[in-house]
This record gives sequence, structure tokens and C-alpha cells, in this order.
Amino acid sequence: MITKNLALLLMIPAALVVAGAPVSDELADLESRADEVVRINLNAATLQALSRMAPEDASEDGRFFHALAGVSQIQVVSLEFHGEGMPPAEDVNTVRAGVIPAQWTRFLSTRSPDETVAGYAGPAGLAILCVERDQITAVQIDGVFSASALPLLGHRFGLPAISGSNQEAGFATRGAPMHVATEHVEKLDFRKLVHEIEEREGIHHLRIPMMGLIKPAAYMASGGRAKAVDFAVFEHAPASFVDAADRAMPGGWSRFVEVRGGEDATNVYIGAVDRDMPLLIATWDGDGVLVTVKASLKDLSKAPMAWAHSHDHPED
Repeated sequence: MITKNLALLLMIPAALVVAGAPVSDELADLESRADEVVRINLNAATLQALSRMAPEDASEDGRFFHALAGVSQIQVVSLEFHGEGMPPAEDVNTVRAGVIPAQWTRFLSTRSPDETVAGYAGPAGLAILCVERDQITAVQIDGVFSASALPLLGHRFGLPAISGSNQEAGFATRGAPMHVATEHVEKLDFRKLVHEIEEREGIHHLRIPMMGLIKPAAYMASGGRAKAVDFAVFEHAPASFVDAADRAMPGGWSRFVEVRGGEDATNVYIGAVDRDMPLLIATWDGDGVLVTVKASLKDLSKAPMAWAHSHDHPED
């Protein structure tokens, strides 16, 4: 099991996703029936940092990150039901009711045998609901995101390609002026974090020989994307391991990815964004693992379920 965890963590920068909004009772019941659940939350401070770090060019990535300048939050919920075909209408309606405000107007609608996409707009932002075989994904964007930027959402956060020609009607989002909190983000002291979790849970991390060889190996295995890697492995950790990491995180770090599937649990936390995104990943599947990496902005283009499936396909 430890070998599997290490393979997963060496490749973890291949995807980024987050959790935030309160879950309704109906949506919580649906999540409990799903085989895998990914929730994502990118807050205003992170989005503003990302927009400032966007490449200064006319590429699709550059235009997308610049379009985030007026966005205060992006939330994603993605549910996967293995081998069930297209999700039933009642499950789709549950996700729509749990994520998208009822008064928002539908402005986008596309349909094919294996995929339907609907877009909704309101005074505070917009939302996209994507339904495909075995999977429902909802993305809500709060703040100002223009109609001309909508196609830039395609292939991000698990969404399909989005064309402006698919719009049923024009729309305009009218978000209130943004006041981004300037909360100080503490520097992560990895040894202190490990010690605090050991104290909370009554466990001890493994002492791994030749630890110094792990960092360059992780860097090469990730294609040069995983920098400054530290990690700790806790054999036979309790199921509360990820929650213990949540309570021990330094001030200013926010949880921006949450993955739940079967007996596995993974949280990803983000610190102050600069040229890279500093992340800490806490994962549990009988053993507990902590790992820190610095990921690149390009990793935000991956689909939510890439997190849940990366341990099955570590070569991706």
C-alpha cells in the first residue's frame, strides 16, 4: 500500500481541483451514493493571484487566467457513478438544485446521446452543468465573467468544449466590487505539521532510508512539475488522519481540493500563490501520507476525476 501511495503522490501535480459550499441534505445523500466525489473551491485571493501570474500573451491559457480578474470564487462538484450509464434526471435535478440558484436563467443548452450541457446566469455569476455517462459535474463562478470569455471554460474543470454559438441568449454578470481579503499566509513548517498530527492521532511517521534521493526522483517522475517535495508516511493511520491534517494546517492555507471515493480520502491545500502554487496533499487509504509540492498554473486545466483516478493510472 505504501508503494501505491508513493506512486500516486509523485504524479499528483497532474491535476488540480476544491471544496467549499455547504451541502444540502439532498445533495449529501446523492454524494453518499456516488462511487467517487470531487469538490473544488478556488477563493478570491487565489484567483486574483492566478490572474496576476497569467502569461502575457494571447494564448488560450493566458486569456483564461486574465478573465479571472473579476471572479471572486469558483466551486466545482463532480460525482461519478461507475457503470450506470447516463445519470437519471432526478439525480441531475438534485445536483442542479444543490449547486445552482433556482432564480438563475438558463442561457446555454446542448445535447447529444452521451452528453448534455446547460448554462445558467444570474446577477452574481454563472454556472455550468455537464452530464455525461456515469458522471455529473457542476461549476459555479461568482463574480464577473463575460460572455466572450465563456468558450475559455471548455476543457477545464471537467467541462467539454463550449462554443459561443451554443448560447440560447446573451447574458451579463453583475458581481459586486471585489474586496479580496489580504490574510497573511503563514509559511508551512512541514516538520511541525507532522509532529502536530502525530500528537493529535497518537501515530508516528516512518523513517525512510535515503530520504534525500526522493526529491530528485519526484521531480523527474512529474516531468519537472513537482518542486520542493517533502513527504511523510504513516502506516495504519486512523480514518481521522485527513481531518487531523485539516486542523493542523497553518494560517492562511485553504482547502481547495477534496476527493472521496470508497475508503479513500484526499484533501489538497493551497498556500500563497507566486510563480508556482504551493500545495500540501493529505491522503488516507488505510495508511496516511502527507506531501508538499509546488505545481504550475497549467495543472488547473485537468478534470476533477483525474484526482480520483490518478492512483489507477500513475503514468498519466
